[in-house]
Amino acid sequence: MSNNNTYNHLVIFDSECLLCNNSVQFLLKKDSKNLFVFCSLKYAFENGILPTTQLFPDSVIYKKNEQIYTESTAVLELAKTLGFPYALIYIFKIIPTFIRNIPYKIIARNRYSIWGKTETCFLMKPIYKAKFLDM
Repeated sequence: MSNNNTYNHLVIFDSECLLCNNSVQFLLKKDSKNLFVFCSLKYAFENGILPTTQLFPDSVIYKKNEQIYTESTAVLELAKTLGFPYALIYIFKIIPTFIRNIPYKIIARNRYSIWGKTETCFLMKPIYKAKFLDM
């Protein structure tokens, strides 16, 4: 595998979470610039992609040009990177992070009970396999 630093738009997600898997599938379909590369949280920790000196939530993490975004900020940055019309939600960046993260954390805490959990990888088109570091 090539150097971790070569991935300027790395989306790190909980591969057991169905909401997260659906979000990844959405990003795959809407990534018209072919920017995003993906890996599971487990893979990111096992392969030193994330620094061990920092605590991370067990939800989406977006590593963009070596800057790490988490929780609601990660979602807003991903939308901004997708471009119009998704970038319009970036306006919510004006809301202080601790307030934006309240609904995010409620959803993240309940994601397994609401959307479910999976032990298997989702089926993907062969053209997407190269976009996953741990496939």
